[in-house]
Amino acid sequence: MNRLALSIPLGVALLLQANPSHALTTITVGGTNYDVAYFTGSLADLLAIPNAPPSTSFPWFADNSLAGDFANALFVAQGASSLQTIIDYNPSNPTGELFLAPLFLTSSNTFVAYDSAISATSVFTCDNTNAIECEVPSINWAFVQEPAPAPAPVPAPLPLLGATAAFSFSRKLRRRLSAQKFTF
Repeated sequence: MNRLALSIPLGVALLLQANPSHALTTITVGGTNYDVAYFTGSLADLLAIPNAPPSTSFPWFADNSLAGDFANALFVAQGASSLQTIIDYNPSNPTGELFLAPLFLTSSNTFVAYDSAISATSVFTCDNTNAIECEVPSINWAFVQEPAPAPAPVPAPLPLLGATAAFSFSRKLRRRLSAQKFTF
């Protein structure tokens, strides 16, 4: 068996295993459709990515109301399956845990999330002494998956010229082969 034929599927399988992707969820906010995905990591990890907020991947950044709209729409689309356990150091929380949907970062230390305990969105602060620990490496942060840029249009005559050249070459090759006499 050809080694190349075996190595390509194996390489693709290893690449997919090393970089698992999160399924996109399409939600509508303000009449616009958005493909929302998750980044899993700490707040420091999120702020270190190439498209870190503020960027077009975080349209709700600096707008708690818009972040709340996104958080509600995402929870409606995904339901309880999107909830994650977050440690809460706020003295007013007797259990020390919150069950929140993916977090929508609105500043360098605040976020909005759907809170299952009150069935609404709330603004939270990242503070490991009085509020939420945001440096846990397994937190799901929401971001908007940007659409791939559309391919540049090809001018109309180019495909036609290419087809004509290929046809012409094949005819010349056929004439040359038929003109040769093969002897065995």
